[in-house]
Amino acid sequence: AGLDAAARAMLEAGATGVVMDFGGQVLRAGQHDAPGNYDIAAPDDRLRGVVRVSVDSGSLATTANSERRFQVGDRSLGHILDPRTGRPAADFGSVTVWAIDAFTADCLSTGLFVMGPDVALAWAEQHEGVEVLVLVVSADAAKPQLTARMTSGMRDRVTALVPEITLQ
Repeated sequence: AGLDAAARAMLEAGATGVVMDFGGQVLRAGQHDAPGNYDIAAPDDRLRGVVRVSVDSGSLATTANSERRFQVGDRSLGHILDPRTGRPAADFGSVTVWAIDAFTADCLSTGLFVMGPDVALAWAEQHEGVEVLVLVVSADAAKPQLTARMTSGMRDRVTALVPEITLQ
């Protein structure tokens, strides 16, 4: 909500285009000469971009457990809780949401992460004005695989940055 309010204030003050990039979330508002390209990090390494998403306007928000994990005995748990169980949500990778405003994108990225990849993608396909990119890390520790799954409206916006990712 703060990003949306800041963008409105800048536009009302005379800015023609606004871009705010906070790492896990970006907001583009107003007029721009060209789309913005934003790298989405690997779920397990925030410093390594694995796909690039191109957007004209709106907000991209990503939710993952990569930065806020904790150990309980020999288990590593994420900080995102599933309100249905009170336990940490399944940690499959990350969810990036595009929506017209930052508040919606941020809220949905967390909620859809809790839902899991299949339900998140199905939900987004049924809701106009929301696009989703899910990065899934395979559970095979010997040779982890990274897959990018996305809604139909995201397909023309996503480009692989690393050879080991599969786009679906």
